[in-house]
Amino acid sequence: MQTITGRVTDRQGQPVSDAILSIVRATAPVQDIAMMTDGRGRFSLIDLPEGKFRLQIVSDDGSERATVDFSVPHQKGFLDVQLS
Repeated sequence: MQTITGRVTDRQGQPVSDAILSIVRATAPVQDIAMMTDGRGRFSLIDLPEGKFRLQIVSDDGSERATVDFSVPHQKGFLDVQLS
């Protein structure tokens, strides 16, 4: 199990608060995970099992989004995501 932390920024590199994150694909069983970024655009995905995952991130107004594929174990344990 591993905790993955990260940060979501906009095209200008500014933190995005209240972005909605959800795992939309996983090769390992996970609970339905949906969360929001904090005021500094940060998030934590806690206790993920070993496997491959696809994380979808959408800004609070739905105008910007990103999709990130990652694996656990993850060498850095950190995802830096820029919305487009």
